[in-house]
Amino acid sequence: MMAAAGYILAILPAAIILYLTNRKFGPAEIQFFILCIILGAISTLPAFQVERLEFLFEQETLNVGWSLFTTAFLLVGFGEELFKFIFLLSFAYFTNKIVDLKTGVLYAVAIGMGFALLENILYAFRFPISTMAVRTFTAVPAHGVFAIITGYFVGMAFSQKATNWGLALRGLLFASLLHGIYDWLVLQAYYDWLTGMAIPTLGLGFFYAFWLIQYAERNKTPVIEE
Repeated sequence: MMAAAGYILAILPAAIILYLTNRKFGPAEIQFFILCIILGAISTLPAFQVERLEFLFEQETLNVGWSLFTTAFLLVGFGEELFKFIFLLSFAYFTNKIVDLKTGVLYAVAIGMGFALLENILYAFRFPISTMAVRTFTAVPAHGVFAIITGYFVGMAFSQKATNWGLALRGLLFASLLHGIYDWLVLQAYYDWLTGMAIPTLGLGFFYAFWLIQYAERNKTPVIEE
């Protein structure tokens, strides 16, 4: 019974976010939305291979400044966002379905939730239901926030006459930075109050993502000076 509850908690949050995103933006072709979910799940494979480098650090040295920074910002924060970003760019380039802010956010969230969904299922194999309950309200929504930030800038980049790769990379940078800060606060063991700051940090990310969504709804195609 507990194992079943763990798997429900692993699947439910991503499924709810996918449903709400699909309902809010309404993709014209649902098969592309599903394709992005699958691509997001696939993106976990190379990301997890990169994260295995964390085991190069001894457990007792993980909290040393450089190793903690490397793990939080490079291996996890940048590593996960990079592979989701690569799959999003590949989807945008080969399908031409990302044409504005809305479609950028829509398909980025689908990829992000595909990643979070498979990641959570794998976590359910190893961790108790208490861990899955915490991830329901933290890690999965966090992936949604990171995806909105990346998708907003990728949507902006691909809405130009000539793709603005600088804007796309800006989305990767912002999402990776927020992801890295969040993970650093969770992983560090210096002060308990710093761990507590992970939730307000995620809250600021939610506020920023909400603002981006509102702007995307009002502006189908951004006006940017070339």
